[in-house]
Amino acid sequence: MKRSFFIIFLELILNTQSALCAGWFNDLRELFLQDKAVILAVNPRTMGAQDKNGNDIIDFDNGEVSGNFVNAVSRLDTIKKQGFNTIHILPVTPVGSRKALGTAGSLYALNGFDSINPQLDDKTNKLSAYQELRNFIAQCHKRNIRVIMDLPSCGSYDLYLTHPELFLIDENKQPISPSDWTDVRVFKTRNADGSINRELLEYHKKYMDMIIALDADGLRADVATMKPYEFWQELITYTRQKSPNFMFLAEASNKWHDKVCKQCEFTPYDKLLEAGFDGYYGGYVDYQKFNSINDIANEIKTIENIS
Repeated sequence: MKRSFFIIFLELILNTQSALCAGWFNDLRELFLQDKAVILAVNPRTMGAQDKNGNDIIDFDNGEVSGNFVNAVSRLDTIKKQGFNTIHILPVTPVGSRKALGTAGSLYALNGFDSINPQLDDKTNKLSAYQELRNFIAQCHKRNIRVIMDLPSCGSYDLYLTHPELFLIDENKQPISPSDWTDVRVFKTRNADGSINRELLEYHKKYMDMIIALDADGLRADVATMKPYEFWQELITYTRQKSPNFMFLAEASNKWHDKVCKQCEFTPYDKLLEAGFDGYYGGYVDYQKFNSINDIANEIKTIENIS
C-alpha cells in the first residue's frame, strides 16, 4: 500500500514538472470569469493570407497564398501588441462541398470531428495540418495568448450522406436544413424514445479529445441552443475530467426564444449555464439591431440584471 502511494505521488510530481517545463498553464476560464479575457476572432483561411494585388481573391496561379497555421504565426506579435490575450479560431475541421455557396465550402459545414481541414495545410513543408496547428497554438502560448476553438452546430450535407444516422429527418424522410443554411443539415440529438443520441455525443467527445491534445484552452459552441441540456452537461463534464480549467462559451442570447427549425431542440441560455458553460453571448450577438447608444446602454443593464 505504501509503495503504491509513493508511486502515485511520484507520478504526480513528474506530471506537474512536465507541465511546468512545457511552460503553459491554462488559466482561460479564470481569466474569462474575471472579465479579463480580451478576445479576437480569426478566420484561419485569411489570417496569414498573401493577397498580393489586394483584390480580396487568392489567385494561386499568380503565387498568392491562402491562410494556414504556418504563415499565421507572423500575425501573433501584432495581435499581442494590440492588447488581445485570447484568440478565437473559427472552425478548423474538414468542410463539405456539396450544396455549398462558393467553391471552398463554409467553415461551419462540418465534415468530420477528429481531423483538421486539409485546406489549412501548408504544402511547402512535410508537417501535417494537425502538427502545424499544434505548433501555432504553442506559438500563441509562448506569447501568453490563449486559444479558443470553435465547434460548428450542424453537419455538412456530405457528412449526412456518409453518416445519416447522425441527422434529423422530416416526415418525408429528408434531412433538415436550418433556415437558409443550404450546405448543412441538423444533427439528431435525441432518439425516438427521448434518450440522447449516444453516437453523436461520442463523435463530439472525439472532437474534444482532439482539441485538448492540441493544447487548446477553451471552446466556443456555435448555436449552442440547438443541443439539449443533458448533451452539454455530459460533454462538459467529460472535458473537464481531462482539462479542469477548460473554458466553455455558448453562442446564445437572452433574446433568443425560437427553435432554428420546428423539429430542433431549444435550450435557453440559463439552462446552458447550468449545464456548465462559463458564459454566453447575450443580446450583443444581435448588435446589428441596435439603432442608438440607448439600445446598447439598455442591453448592458439587462445583462447586469441577469448577472
